[in-house]
Amino acid sequence: LICMFGGESDETLADLTVRAVSCGFEIQTELARYDSNEGFQLTLHIGIGSGNLFSLYVGGEDGSWEYLVSGDPLAQLRTAVDNSHTGEVVVSAESWELIKGRCDGEARGDDFYVKAIREVLPPQPAPDLVISVEAEPALRCFIPQAVLSRLDSGQIGWMDELRVATVLFVKLNSDIDSTDMDGFCTKIDHVL
Repeated sequence: LICMFGGESDETLADLTVRAVSCGFEIQTELARYDSNEGFQLTLHIGIGSGNLFSLYVGGEDGSWEYLVSGDPLAQLRTAVDNSHTGEVVVSAESWELIKGRCDGEARGDDFYVKAIREVLPPQPAPDLVISVEAEPALRCFIPQAVLSRLDSGQIGWMDELRVATVLFVKLNSDIDSTDMDGFCTKIDHVL
């Protein structure tokens, strides 16, 4: 799961990073150990990176599109997630530089395990998300076909079932030329 803080916010990157750490602590408090009812528990460890992100809509084959996010914060997660243990929140060195005056922590490899936030920011509600009925056709292209067929047939009763699955994560190593984002986006769209 990737959570992004920012967008239209007028907060500083340091504030957004503190919010991400607060969210990570809250997630660890509420969801640290999930009983699957299948004989095992799921545990969490959280890594946080900070910086500029690029978001792209790629695809178009057979009317199917994907939302792709790339940038420095995701590259920072390579080590931050690996350096975090169950129940912990670990931030990248870049994130730590932004929050070290507001948090307590210790070095963990090239990253930092955050023990506490000294300067907690008050929670802010997310803005209301209003989606018109007219947007449905445009949004359907982001829903996997297997899910769409169940929705279209009215079989929504089993949509949240636990299934055994195989997932493939693909890491694309590519330097982003921020001076030619149109060219970069075209290349990524072509490749995917």
